[in-house]
Amino acid sequence: MGLFRRNDKNAVAKRMLETKLFEYVMHEINSDERKEGTWGQALTKTEGEEKKAKALYIKLRVEALKDEIAMNSIIEDEQLRAIQLLNIEETEKVEKESFAVSFGKALLKLFRAVLTVSILILFCVAVYSFIQSRA
Repeated sequence: MGLFRRNDKNAVAKRMLETKLFEYVMHEINSDERKEGTWGQALTKTEGEEKKAKALYIKLRVEALKDEIAMNSIIEDEQLRAIQLLNIEETEKVEKESFAVSFGKALLKLFRAVLTVSILILFCVAVYSFIQSRA
């Protein structure tokens, strides 16, 4: 049932958007703001018949607006993907730096332990030498 409701919602939203696009195109026409390229296509396809050209212009212009919306959506998706990739790369960089710091700290601890053992060995050798010289 959820699938049908989602499809119904999508269909309703699509129809509402299309109605708004037709309103927008009618406003363009009434304001003498039509797109000359699209108007030229409409005139050519109707062989200069103004009424048919106007009707075709509306249809072509609504389709062009839908294409613009789709293209903007594609661009936004690509921008989102680019941002996500940058975030992944930044996370990997931070993880590598964190590993390097952890590795460096581990090496420092190891060096301190080796140094401590070396000092203890030198101390033992010195004590042994002292004892041997007294004997």
